[in-house]
Amino acid sequence: MSLIMDVAGENDAPPSIKVHLSELAQYSNIPRKEKQFKNFAINSLRGVGRNDKLVTEIYHFLDGVRVKRKEAADAENKVLKDAEKEKQDKVKAEIKKKEEEAEKEITKKRKREEGGKPLDDHKDIAKKIKKALKNLSSSSPVKFSELAKLTSLSKEIVKLACTSNKKKFVVNGKRVSLITKE
Repeated sequence: MSLIMDVAGENDAPPSIKVHLSELAQYSNIPRKEKQFKNFAINSLRGVGRNDKLVTEIYHFLDGVRVKRKEAADAENKVLKDAEKEKQDKVKAEIKKKEEEAEKEITKKRKREEGGKPLDDHKDIAKKIKKALKNLSSSSPVKFSELAKLTSLSKEIVKLACTSNKKKFVVNGKRVSLITKE
């Protein structure tokens, strides 16, 4: 047991039990529970005999050292866990910050595409395209690129909105026109 070897070499032990600690250090199978330790010490240590007071003193000294070491190890583990938790919190904060930045960038891009006002959904885009097509003097089909310039949206968004909304728009190749009700 490394505890007894360490304690036997230190000067912290009371002088009355120091000799017996060095003798105990020779054994590798020393029990940790009090009753078993007492039986082991009485049978194994020379000069102790049936002196329960001395055996109890040895046990309590060793148990106190064991408790102090356990508390020190627990405190060290707590510090390590706190440091790990702090590191994880920092990583989570960085991820959240990057997500917020990405969301801001998307919002900025949407604002640029619409010309100042963020786009909420496909209905807003479809309304804007429909309004642009109605404002044109001719009812002939318009190219996606021209419609994109008129609506301040990207060509891809215009194309996606027109092809996904078959009730309002007629798509013919690269051109789109508004379905008119007669």
